[in-house]
Amino acid sequence: MENGWPIRENGIEVRDTVRWNLLQELKSASAPLVFSADGKRLAAMLTNGLAVWDLGDWSHRKLTDIRSEFNNLAFYSRWFGLVCGGSWPDWRMWFWDLRTGNVSAIGPIQGGPCSVSISPEGKWLVIGTDDGEVWFWDFATRQFVSRFQAHWAGFTAWPSRRRRTVGDRWK
Repeated sequence: MENGWPIRENGIEVRDTVRWNLLQELKSASAPLVFSADGKRLAAMLTNGLAVWDLGDWSHRKLTDIRSEFNNLAFYSRWFGLVCGGSWPDWRMWFWDLRTGNVSAIGPIQGGPCSVSISPEGKWLVIGTDDGEVWFWDFATRQFVSRFQAHWAGFTAWPSRRRRTVGDRWK
């Protein structure tokens, strides 16, 4: 036990946040993991790829064709998909369309993607790199727009009602 939390070698436990009852144990899953904005899906890394679970019935889909270890995930609701950032030596951003099963990629991202975020309206894809840069992409066209050096790129988020992100340089 570490800091009051049980340590698990493999797997993720999904629990009720009120009573802490175990809802499901996902034995082959590991971090990173992310919930969809509507709370209906959970994505996580597997030992041999990625999986997305439907939290209503715990059915899941697997993506095992990509040989990369993913260090960040983000759902994009408009197109029902998942963005996944690969680590060395891949360093690409992968897009998994959950409706069609199609997979595509951009990159490699110089410095390696360490975080990813999609703007609420779905226009921008922002990637934070391990070497402190923030990369902006037009999400619909997958075209690179701009990049700049930030103080720290380990976190990219879209504050509500503002058009700013890491370093407050994008206004």
